[in-house]
Amino acid sequence: DARCSPGACEGPGRARRWHEKHGLPRDDRFVANANILAASTRASLLIDPTGAALRFAASLLEKKRARICSAAEPGFERTLATAARFGTALIVRDVDEAWDA
Repeated sequence: DARCSPGACEGPGRARRWHEKHGLPRDDRFVANANILAASTRASLLIDPTGAALRFAASLLEKKRARICSAAEPGFERTLATAARFGTALIVRDVDEAWDA
C-alpha cells in the first residue's frame, strides 16, 4: 500500500534510519514516498521542487554508485544507454528543463 505510515511498511526502525543516515525529511509524505522508492523494482519518477528527494535518493543509492546527471547535459543519451546496458543506478535531474527545450 502506498499509504504507509512512518515505518509501517518495513518496521518502525526503517524510517528512523532513513532520517538519521540519509537525511530523509521528517514528514509522513516523504516517508511514504521513500517506502515506494525503496520497494520499486523499476524506474521511479520523483517530482522534487525542494531537492530533498534528490539528496535522499543519492544517499540511499550511494553504495550502488548511482550516477547523478542532468537530462540537459551533452551526452545524456549515451549516459542513459550505458546505465541501461550495465544496470547502473542513474539519477536524472532537470528533466523538465530538458523536455521544455
